[in-house]
Amino acid sequence: MEFAVAQEVRRKTNRCESDFACLACQPQCLCPVVSAIDGGVLFIEPKCEQKMFCTYRMQFGNGTMCTCPTRKELYHRYRV
Repeated sequence: MEFAVAQEVRRKTNRCESDFACLACQPQCLCPVVSAIDGGVLFIEPKCEQKMFCTYRMQFGNGTMCTCPTRKELYHRYRV
């Protein structure tokens, strides 16, 4: 399945080091969203094979936050 996001969202995702690989993957390859706070901050469960460095992933207490604009758009548009 290929996902689509607005060009403005892609422009905001200016620190992506994986060349937007998430847009061409299956939903199960994305880090699952555990919760979303006010539609802005996503708390995720990093997948084992994806625990490599990501400029948009941050530890917050015992959780992991994703601040990637593209990942947020995928969550809100496709509920993945």
